[in-house]
Amino acid sequence: MGSMLRAYIVPHTHWDREWLGTFQEYRVALLQFWHALFETLEQNPAYKTFLLDGQTALITDFLEIVPEAADRIRTLAGAGRLEVGPWFTQPDPFLSEAEALIRNLRLGIGQAEGFGRPLDVAYLADSPGVPAELPTLLAACGLRGVVFGRGMGDEAEQLGSEFWWEGPDGSRVLAVWVMGGHRGVGLGLDREPFRSAEGPADRGQAEAEARAGIELLRRYTRTGNLLLPHGAEHLFPHPDLPGVVEHLKVVLGEVAAPELAGLSDFVRAVSGADNLSVHRGELRAARFRPLKSGTLSARMPLKQRNWELLTLYTRQLEPLLALVGLPELPGAWRLVEYGWRHILLNQAHDSIGGTVADPVYREMLGRFDVAEQVGRAILDRVLTRLAREVDTESVPGAAAVVAVNPRPGPASGTVAAEVELPVELLRDRPFPVVYDHAGRQVPVQELRVEAPEPVRVPSPTTHQRVRLLIKAEDVPGPGYRTYGVDLVPEPRPVATDLKGTKTFIENRYYRIDVARNGTFTLTDKTLGRSWAGLGLFEDTEDAGDLYTWSPAPNSRTYTSADLIAETALLESGPVRATLEVRLRFPVPAAMADHRLGRGYLKIELPLAMRISLIAGLRRVELEIEAENVARDHRLRLLFPTGIRTGRVLVRDLLGLVSRPAEPPVQDGWVERPGGLAPQRGLIAVVDDRAGLGVLTEGLPEYEAVPGPDGLALAVTLLRSTGWLARADLLTRRDTVGPPVKTAEAQCPGRHRFRLGLLTYPAETGPAALLGEAEAFRAGLLGVVAGRWPGRRAPAGTLLDVEAGGLVLSALYSTDGGLLVRFYNPEPTEQAARLRLPTGCRRAVGADALGRPEGPEFSPDDEGFVRLPVGPFGLKTFLLVRD
Repeated sequence: MGSMLRAYIVPHTHWDREWLGTFQEYRVALLQFWHALFETLEQNPAYKTFLLDGQTALITDFLEIVPEAADRIRTLAGAGRLEVGPWFTQPDPFLSEAEALIRNLRLGIGQAEGFGRPLDVAYLADSPGVPAELPTLLAACGLRGVVFGRGMGDEAEQLGSEFWWEGPDGSRVLAVWVMGGHRGVGLGLDREPFRSAEGPADRGQAEAEARAGIELLRRYTRTGNLLLPHGAEHLFPHPDLPGVVEHLKVVLGEVAAPELAGLSDFVRAVSGADNLSVHRGELRAARFRPLKSGTLSARMPLKQRNWELLTLYTRQLEPLLALVGLPELPGAWRLVEYGWRHILLNQAHDSIGGTVADPVYREMLGRFDVAEQVGRAILDRVLTRLAREVDTESVPGAAAVVAVNPRPGPASGTVAAEVELPVELLRDRPFPVVYDHAGRQVPVQELRVEAPEPVRVPSPTTHQRVRLLIKAEDVPGPGYRTYGVDLVPEPRPVATDLKGTKTFIENRYYRIDVARNGTFTLTDKTLGRSWAGLGLFEDTEDAGDLYTWSPAPNSRTYTSADLIAETALLESGPVRATLEVRLRFPVPAAMADHRLGRGYLKIELPLAMRISLIAGLRRVELEIEAENVARDHRLRLLFPTGIRTGRVLVRDLLGLVSRPAEPPVQDGWVERPGGLAPQRGLIAVVDDRAGLGVLTEGLPEYEAVPGPDGLALAVTLLRSTGWLARADLLTRRDTVGPPVKTAEAQCPGRHRFRLGLLTYPAETGPAALLGEAEAFRAGLLGVVAGRWPGRRAPAGTLLDVEAGGLVLSALYSTDGGLLVRFYNPEPTEQAARLRLPTGCRRAVGADALGRPEGPEFSPDDEGFVRLPVGPFGLKTFLLVRD
């Protein structure tokens, strides 16, 4: 590399749809921004291009109010003067999921194509790092690169600012690290947000800032090309920028050749270099810029709602709507897209990170409500339609319950159903029994009987709702199995493997023994192994803010180890046995006013933990209820594993990643997150004999805590803080925002958390572990049906598919056919075997956005196609309708 450098000055804005202000407040400014941008670009040809923050929401939010401006945008984008897309909203990949990121790109690229050529680089300038499998996902969507600003650590010395980033499957994308972040260089220009720029630039300051920026970046460039973003949060374009660049060409001639350019120009310039290093793995360090690691646990209810809705849409609604259909609702898929849009609006990085003002938080909950209402209303109709197509008349009983499995492969578990039965019948025969379609009695337990109420439809007869928990075995998937419900005069229980008292429960696989302090020992009868001290509560102060957790100088941590718990046997089977542990956990009420530590006034946190075993199921299920009456603290649940290992297995975007149990040395980092790290529903440690896995729902933050007896896995349940940002943290050197008070981020009130535990032999592979995680997450659905003849048998599949070692990522309908997407968590090729459904004659390979790209797969004599996915790969297929 010679001494002359090329400096690409890329004008842009970083437009948070909501942050300190609400979306509507910011949209008022957005209209002003667009008119300033039109004026700048249309009147000044020297202002070559402008980057729209990598997200199309800036366009759709504006056009919703000013639709007549679409042609002006189209003209500028078509001429390459506006860089649009590829995201719909700029996400946080660690707080999203693979399928949600793909839908984000699908919507963003689709919208961008309506205006011009979409940017083919994933712009993530403000994201808290980037996950290891992102290159695989981006390549599958047709993108060639990624630009990121946070997450780089000591790797920078070897990688530099431009390098090839390789996914586990071998996919490569160009990675560009923006060392100075999206705020880049000011160049002597007005940098006040939310208003049109005023006055000319200070040429002397512009030269000084440019020289400083070049000096900062030149150490890490590997191609002689420097990326200098010019922009910031809600910054309007400055009409004097082209003049500043011309001035810099003169005064910087001896060190660099500045150029006003687009992001795509920079990527094009560096992508042809032949001396770039290759990186494999995630980037989630904070040596140069704050990582904002606390976004994993800030405003935890947002993470829980996000998890619930992604489960609803990707694991339940879409597969069943695609396979069952809803012809009486022609706009069903448009409604699904409408729901997705609300989910994706909430996945903007600051929004889902919870680093927003309290009014924004409330509006986000409203968006999640919209998505849930739409999704559940459609799903209810799909389940009702399926039930009406099933022959329930041939199943014994007075009513029927159809258990539905939306996942590939048979599934066993529980189905909860509310069955309305006549009071007159209940008087003579008060005990429920359940039969499978072959007439065999199956385990059932009654959960609750509500008071009689008049039922006007379909009959004025007074009924009672009987809430039943049915043990469903080997429900085909995706498919269903029908059970008949009847009443008998005397109890006829079905014996199962469940036993229990107020201190223990067990089934054929596990035994749970509760200690005096409420922790429990899990014994795996098959493996001959026990884990003691599980379920320990830990509470530490939070002297940080929404962006970053921090201890206080005088830190104090409390645990439930010395408490005395109240225990009770809530359920004794035959389907489920449940122990309840109740604690009054005394903790300091809040930080002291001097903020050196916690105050001396204590308050009790009411906690309840319900520990359940299901008959014949190899899983422990936990439900935690907490009444948060304290402030400025972090509540975690600890699971000592007794396993001494240096690695932790964690579910990531497309499989499992192995992370070091101990974090790297963080001396000199701008932020020191310690061992806090993200996960997506599964954390596990294993030795040479067995492993212990923790399953979570919407609780993305964990820490592997070393101890004398091995690692303990700590899962954050709740983090309470009253500040958006502060400047006095022990774990972060720089401030990341203004000191805005956020009282609702203390998360007061009642909270509920769901977790699970599983144990497994050491040789268990990734696909099996992910299968357990998916079973815990998706579960079985139930729909109550009347008695009628139907065209479907009492039990059957909706799609004949054998997924093998693959994980189903998506199944939904498109204009081109039925889209099926799998990913492979294994190091060897795996293949699905799928029978083409009626109306489909062939399968075609597609990109992740659903665009056919080959090859074609023809069915064998039995109508099955083989759909291969390479090691650690992600593949999409279209089942084409003829």
